[in-house]
Amino acid sequence: MMGYSEAEQQCLSLRTAANNPAYLLPHLTPGMRLLNIGCGPGSISVALAAAVAPGECYGIDLEVA
Repeated sequence: MMGYSEAEQQCLSLRTAANNPAYLLPHLTPGMRLLNIGCGPGSISVALAAAVAPGECYGIDLEVA
C-alpha cells in the first residue's frame, strides 16, 4: 500500500469489516449508499462495499504528514 510502512501494512491487514466495524454489518443491505469517512487505504471499505452491492460505497481520508 502506497505511503504505508511495512509495519503499518501488517497492522492494517489485521483490520477487517468482520472484526472492526462488525456492529455495522447487520444494518447494511444491498442497494444502500455508504460513506466511509477516515477509511485509510480502504481495506475495510472493500468488504463494506460488498455488503451493500449493487449499491455504492465511497471512502474518503485525509492524511496529514
